[in-house]
Amino acid sequence: MPVNQWVMGKRFGSYTANPLTQWLKSRKDSEQPMFIDEALQPLTTDKLQAHWQTWTEGITTLTGQPPTLDQAQQTWCIDMLMRGVTLENLSLLTGWHLDQLQPYARRAQEKAALEQATRLDQKPGTGAASKD
Repeated sequence: MPVNQWVMGKRFGSYTANPLTQWLKSRKDSEQPMFIDEALQPLTTDKLQAHWQTWTEGITTLTGQPPTLDQAQQTWCIDMLMRGVTLENLSLLTGWHLDQLQPYARRAQEKAALEQATRLDQKPGTGAASKD
C-alpha cells in the first residue's frame, strides 16, 4: 500500500510520489517479491522488524514506548476508516476479511463519536460551530 499520508506527525510522500512507488520504480532486478534484501532474497519478517527498529529509533508513543508494527497497521486502518474508506475497500487494500476489520471499524466509530461530542461541547460562537 503506497504511503502518502501523515504518519506520527511526518508527511511521507504524496499521491504521485510516495516511498513505495519510488522504491518499486527504482528496482532494476527481475525478482517477484515486492521487498527484497541486499542479497535479492525476499525480505523476512525478522529483517523487516530490524528495519522498523531503525526507522522508529528515537520515536515514542504517548505511553513513552517505541511504536510497534502492529500499532502502525492498526492506526493506518482506523485512519483510513475515519477518512471515509469503506470496510469493503479497506478489505481490498489489506487483503483481510470484513470480520477481521470489525475491531477497527468499532474504534473508528468510537473516535468519530468522541470528535462529535467534543464539537458539540464547544462554547457557542467558537471553533467550527455555525451560528444559526
